[in-house]
Amino acid sequence: MKKVTNLITITLFFAVILSVFLLNIILPDGEISKWERRKLTQFPEVTAESVFSGEFFTSFQSYSDDQFLLRDNFRVINSFIRRNILLQRDVNGLYIEKGYIFSMDEKLNEKSVNNFVKKTNEIIETYLEGANNIYLSVIPDKNHFSTEARPKADAQKIAELYSSGVEKAKYIDIFPALSIDSYYKTDSHWSQDKLQPVMEVFKTEMNMSALPDFSNIKSAGEFYGVYYGQLAAEIPMEEMNYVVIDGKVTSNLEPKGSERIHDIEKFYGTDPYDFFMQGATPLITAVNGNSKTEKELIIFRDSFGSSISPLFLEEYRSVTLVDLRYLSSALLKEYVEFENKDVLFLYSSTVLNSNIILK
Repeated sequence: MKKVTNLITITLFFAVILSVFLLNIILPDGEISKWERRKLTQFPEVTAESVFSGEFFTSFQSYSDDQFLLRDNFRVINSFIRRNILLQRDVNGLYIEKGYIFSMDEKLNEKSVNNFVKKTNEIIETYLEGANNIYLSVIPDKNHFSTEARPKADAQKIAELYSSGVEKAKYIDIFPALSIDSYYKTDSHWSQDKLQPVMEVFKTEMNMSALPDFSNIKSAGEFYGVYYGQLAAEIPMEEMNYVVIDGKVTSNLEPKGSERIHDIEKFYGTDPYDFFMQGATPLITAVNGNSKTEKELIIFRDSFGSSISPLFLEEYRSVTLVDLRYLSSALLKEYVEFENKDVLFLYSSTVLNSNIILK
């Protein structure tokens, strides 16, 4: 009887292994991981050179890891065991505090901040002689509001280094207007509907007369942020709310697409945050013919600028976003007119500290 039981056990074990193997072969490969916001590795090309060099086997290992059956389910189980059984304080550099996911940061990188100072001063000297007003502001990283003793760069110090190094721009301090509630629980970004206190600061410091109606809020739908996929933790979905804004967008560099400031098709794409102002683009302009003034604003920005920029359209007739991660500053004169316009340099402390190369 014992031999029969052992035989059945071994048979079932190999049947499960064989079934998983066959399903991995039969089922179509995925192209994108919406959880991790990245493309999944595809089956590598088989050539004599790649086989003998070992490149094929390295690529195949990555392909196997990415395309494994129920991969996301196993990631959730792995994260749960590491956090709740092994009691690891973080997983992949991420941790949970009071329902919010935080990312541990590197130490202060003064060289990176100084590179931003140099580039900002270069742009001011080269292009902004005819600008009306030049402003500068820094967005604190979400982990600035974590109370746990985890590695993180000093966002306040980063803001001080950047603002003191750019003497020809008026610094606008928005730190006191923000709190952890200003940010998504599962994402690194701030939530547009929570930015009224920030816009009140900008209104005062930039002599604005009008702000959008923050009571006119709608929801694009429920979503998981980028940290959710990286941590693979079971956290409830959250709403991506937005302030209803009049206007449309245009782009001088990208192929013509949607003119919507808030694009629901982007919300259901790879990155839901692309819902705001078409996401990451080198150069894009939002226009509101019903604005209170004829003033125009140019914002040098990172991804945080996508959601806050439409909130200026009640005051400014147009808001142009420039992303120097994708557009060379040498090309600005070909695409952007700075004469008689206000200019705002608006960067997150994370980007200022991250050694990103500006073009």
